[in-house]
Amino acid sequence: MTTVIENGFPLIWVNQLARFETWNKHNYRPSNYIHKWWARRPGTVFRAILLGIFGNDSLQELYYRGARLNKVVYDPFMGAGTTIIEANRLGCKAIGVDINPIAWFIAKKALERVDISALDQAYMKLSSTVGSDIRRLYKTCCPICGRECDAKFYLWVKIAECPRCGTTIRLYNDHLIRSDLKGDTVVCPHCYSVFVTQHGARAKCPACGVEFDPRERFVKKGRFACPNCHKTARVRDIVRRRGAPLDQVISCVVLECPVHGLQLKQPDKYDLSLYEVVKNEFEQSRNELLIPTQSIPAGLKTDDLLRMGYRYWYQLFNERQLVSLSKLLKAILELEEPLTEFMLIAFSGSLEFNNMLCSYKGVDVRRPGAVRHIFSHHAFVHTLEPLENNLWGSEKDSGTFPHIYKYRVRRAKLYCGRPEERVIMDGKVVERKVIPGERIEGIISSSFQDLISGKANTLLLCQDSRLVELPPASVDAVVTDPPYFDNIQYSELSNFFYVWLRIALKDKYAEFKPELILTKDEIVKNPRAGKGSEFFQRGLTEVFKKCRSFLKDNGVLVFTFHHRDEEAWFTIFKSIIDSGYYVSATYPVYSEMAISVHIKGQEAVKYDTIVVCRKRDGRAPAPLNWSLLIETILEYVNEMVKVLGKGGIKLTLSDIKNLAYAKLLELYTKHYPHVRRNGDQVSFEATLRYLKDLIERGVISEEASQA
Repeated sequence: MTTVIENGFPLIWVNQLARFETWNKHNYRPSNYIHKWWARRPGTVFRAILLGIFGNDSLQELYYRGARLNKVVYDPFMGAGTTIIEANRLGCKAIGVDINPIAWFIAKKALERVDISALDQAYMKLSSTVGSDIRRLYKTCCPICGRECDAKFYLWVKIAECPRCGTTIRLYNDHLIRSDLKGDTVVCPHCYSVFVTQHGARAKCPACGVEFDPRERFVKKGRFACPNCHKTARVRDIVRRRGAPLDQVISCVVLECPVHGLQLKQPDKYDLSLYEVVKNEFEQSRNELLIPTQSIPAGLKTDDLLRMGYRYWYQLFNERQLVSLSKLLKAILELEEPLTEFMLIAFSGSLEFNNMLCSYKGVDVRRPGAVRHIFSHHAFVHTLEPLENNLWGSEKDSGTFPHIYKYRVRRAKLYCGRPEERVIMDGKVVERKVIPGERIEGIISSSFQDLISGKANTLLLCQDSRLVELPPASVDAVVTDPPYFDNIQYSELSNFFYVWLRIALKDKYAEFKPELILTKDEIVKNPRAGKGSEFFQRGLTEVFKKCRSFLKDNGVLVFTFHHRDEEAWFTIFKSIIDSGYYVSATYPVYSEMAISVHIKGQEAVKYDTIVVCRKRDGRAPAPLNWSLLIETILEYVNEMVKVLGKGGIKLTLSDIKNLAYAKLLELYTKHYPHVRRNGDQVSFEATLRYLKDLIERGVISEEASQA
């Protein structure tokens, strides 16, 4: 039986839903974004997928009316639980599996119920005790009236010694701090005074008289010239000789005076002496602090840290951050369950914004309070000008613990009790509609029998999906978002959170017993770990085969995928064929804002592909002429470029390629292995390369490309 997702799926409307969600994910669907996870796909899309599998032709009406589907949905790569959350909300029995303990823990806390009033009381207790203790570590004084205030954040700068003359050099990228209506706030490269000067003009320091261009780059492509002897040097070479991270100093303090408002100033004796006090506290109590002690392992992404001299995870934090985070963690562990674990999620979320790989957000516009967190890219990006946030700053400022608690954890749990959707008409949100009878409330077990008997509605497992055992034909649909080939090294990145959460959870959950997340069996392409395309394809095939045995004969496997590399698409094709499926439908769906930092300015892919698969039944498929295949794909791509372009988004060349590769995946698997030219079979790989060449030579019509 054909489903709505295979015939009649409302593509344009689903893309509109996805665009609104990706623009402001935390506000749109708080339950799905309770904690950082990488490349999380829009919940709106997965809600539409589930209703497209099990619903009827009036999918849009059903989307806003809600449904109690009473189906069993399985996700073998659940990540932070998007499929499981959406399935739970629609009344499904959901089974989620992930090899990563951070993903498992995030999904668990996103689904579990908590008493909001009790959670608020726990937060207020923390605020009045450890919050007060932490706030004293982030005090400063207004440069105008001398009033004691809370610092919003501190801007630091790395320092290096000239390898020729020994001069200590501050490694500023440039000397502009902020530009607003008052002018340009700059830092003097000679005496380090912070002052305001005219927009776009050369600056003259009022303290020492030095003239300079604040916008002129000092460190260029990792190289700088000593201002004393003019010797040029590479930052990386200096780090290698040191065998340790570069030292750093406070360059600017940003504060909010209750009388004089926002102020930026050079650190004074009060600021510097306060930091010395915290450093002494760190040294004296180091053995009692709850901080991670694990070494940073070698890896495709972690090698970037090792090259910059970092050897231990705690080195990504300064002394004030380590003291403050330890105090907070100790206080959280004194709370009662289940409140402890929800506060741990807030604590872990705040790590993302309270480390010394954070930076000042904005290149053209410097916005106080806006912290570029450590994972703005899917990597560990070293910065020469770190931003130290105020861990217990205002709840209005990004990345503070009060902000993370209120706007991530608390908002997420409120949403679970009263989920809503945006009603979209003519590309605009016209209403926020609460869906009657829907809740996100996981009664979680690790037993399939509990799921079937009704004792639980959610089964969450932290293990390798290749080893999962479920009864044959027990699942109505498999809906997942598998690893993106080599795009994201989930375990390497999530160890950043794991080493902290392990302190609290290692004695409670076996999943947190190991010193670090075990990466050996993670299904990704990672040449640094000896995992090539074959490893990824073999692992994905094994999981898809397992899914096939769990899936009912009339069930579907649906997953989302995109990649710039045609090798990744060939790998997906091989996994589909080798595990006994064919693709019955594909759809492009918006997944990534063009302004996202990790894709901005690149020839990146903004559209995912929804891939719908069915089991092969053993019957020989009809043959397909290769020339007709190519013609059909090009017509489809031209039409899709026009249709999607009407939404105001210019497709990149990579987007267009993905449209073609996805349609090829669908048509080729339907007719495999009988795709022929002049009687001879033409391989999927050869056809993929042919399509790539056609598209790069501009086969897409001029009209479609300009739509």
